[in-house]
Amino acid sequence: MGESAGSWRRGSASQPVLVDNKIAKPIGERDGELLTLPDVARWLCLSRSSIYYLVERRRIPFIRVGGVLRFTRDDIRAFLARGRVEPIG
Repeated sequence: MGESAGSWRRGSASQPVLVDNKIAKPIGERDGELLTLPDVARWLCLSRSSIYYLVERRRIPFIRVGGVLRFTRDDIRAFLARGRVEPIG
């Protein structure tokens, strides 16, 4: 079965998807979008349990929405920047 006009193709966290014959931005690249725990795990190449570990110890910023964890793209980028180690020399 091929895709019809206006169909939806699921992409990965880093690949765009086709929505109504337009390329949509990858997960986390849409303005104001809240990311899910699996989205963040894929982005950081970590397991879901590693993300839970970081959340439990308040090492990574998060938002609770109805008891479900969500993350902002800007918070995750800031988290990555805080962990950056500059080279010597």
